[in-house]
Amino acid sequence: MAGVQVEVDPEGAFASCRVSGFSFASQAASLRSIPSPVLLGRLLRPSAAICLLLAIFTVFPAVASEWVYTVRPGDNLWDITEKHLTHIRFAKHLQSLNKIEDPWHILPGTRLRIPLDWVRLEPASARVVEMQGKVSVRRARGKQSVSVVPGIELLIGDVLTTGPDASTLIEFGDGSRMLVEPDSELVFDTLRAYGSSGFVDTRIRLNKGRTEHRVSPRFGRDGPRYEIITPAATSAVRGTTYRMGSSDSGETSATEVLGGSVKLEAAGDSRLIPEGFGLLARRNEPPAPPRRLLEPPNFEHAAPVFDRVPVQMELPAVAGASSYRVQVADTEQFRILRYDRMVKSPRVRDLNLPDGRYVLRQRGVDEKGLEGLDGYLRFTIDARPEPPILVGPAADAQFTGDQIELAWAQPEGAAAYHLQVSRDPAFTSPLLDQTDITEERFPLKELSLPGDYFWRVATRNEQGETGPFGDSQRFKRLADAPELEASGIEDEAIVFRWSSGLSGDSYDFQFARDPDFSDILVAKRLQQPSYRMDRPQSGSYFLRVRTVDAAGDPGPFGTTQRVQIPPASYWPLVIPVIMVLIAL
Repeated sequence: MAGVQVEVDPEGAFASCRVSGFSFASQAASLRSIPSPVLLGRLLRPSAAICLLLAIFTVFPAVASEWVYTVRPGDNLWDITEKHLTHIRFAKHLQSLNKIEDPWHILPGTRLRIPLDWVRLEPASARVVEMQGKVSVRRARGKQSVSVVPGIELLIGDVLTTGPDASTLIEFGDGSRMLVEPDSELVFDTLRAYGSSGFVDTRIRLNKGRTEHRVSPRFGRDGPRYEIITPAATSAVRGTTYRMGSSDSGETSATEVLGGSVKLEAAGDSRLIPEGFGLLARRNEPPAPPRRLLEPPNFEHAAPVFDRVPVQMELPAVAGASSYRVQVADTEQFRILRYDRMVKSPRVRDLNLPDGRYVLRQRGVDEKGLEGLDGYLRFTIDARPEPPILVGPAADAQFTGDQIELAWAQPEGAAAYHLQVSRDPAFTSPLLDQTDITEERFPLKELSLPGDYFWRVATRNEQGETGPFGDSQRFKRLADAPELEASGIEDEAIVFRWSSGLSGDSYDFQFARDPDFSDILVAKRLQQPSYRMDRPQSGSYFLRVRTVDAAGDPGPFGTTQRVQIPPASYWPLVIPVIMVLIAL
């Protein structure tokens, strides 16, 4: 038949008929009881096949997607048609499609198939479910900007913006959800509902930033669409989980598919991105083949507890990653983001959140900028009330005597303190373990033993909650200055002795002409508490001694002591001279 042309796609979902320049197109997949147009074209003469197809398409303008309506008490086909469909004439089509004998009396609970092309289109809205940080929306009507609060409705033409460290969860009429990440801007171009069917056409323009989508499944090839448009590419899905981002300049667009598949269109070409793959599109360039996403990081260790803020955390590396995305949320669903950072190395240094349980997810980012699959870590922050800052003594300070005063700052909300002092840094057997200290200082008495000491403090708030101990700090009690004993002055030598210290101690001995020790005659480090030296000339001299412990830390010099060296006895030398003189 001249002037007649029939075209059917391989899946039999679309058919077109052209007769003498007249074109007619329809979707026939929903007519499950009718053989495919391909089969008809093979079995029938061309003219007969075409006529049959035209009749089918005219009587049943069905679509691939259907709404299954459950009949309620009191429903009839005319009321259902008037309430939900675009024209009353579809009542007869609805009766024929569903084989209803009596359109006025239908058994409640009956399920009616209704092609979506017959359903009345109505404006729809989206709803903010949750939010974190500063989120604003510029209304299409009035052009004013308003702050976003949970429950606010978003309409066609609205422009939504998230600030730094801000995120929001948007829910659409069909249950699909979109997480808008920090520093993003998007426009709601299309929000259209198919009556009360629950099907929604959604079209969003992402100017910059990143979004994460969980799209409710849609049946059929040509049902409602969920599209995200960036300056570089457009994604279309019908039930999947994926991420999509656009650079600030709009030159690139990144799509990462976590479940299902995504059709990406750019520069007049398209690519199907399967699960576990991603694609980086560039403006005015056809999309390249999809790339496999990086594997998720492997968190092998148990759920950790962090008692310091900001939290510092080492994370696992990912093979092939040039950087990392680290995000934290309250739950595994990641409804909002409490923390979102792009880092060069797998570590966290600035995570400061209230005490509680959290979930961290981390993914590697490849050299193209595609973000990989997520690994998850559950962790707990238990850092409040925060411990006080230690004031004194300073770290590694050294003291003598048997008393020292410990002091610390007062954190906001502190009601009391818990103080521990120990000889070992692990505090296995504290010398002091005292709670209910109400002052920010404590006199530590009776430190008779020289050596290292460690101390730490925890805060108790007004609610009676005690937080973790802060980092411990070391101080050292030095050995007391040794007491000099009476010197032994001999004819040719002089011997000094003093009290001994602990095993392993040594001693610094100094002997000088002046009390300022500017003119030192002897300066020795000795292993024993005594020193023998040649007898000096008669006169006044000054000496002092200090103990040096086994670690090499010297204590203070003891009190400077003066010693008087008397003139030597010359009688042994004078007597022989006198006897010689007598003999003469």
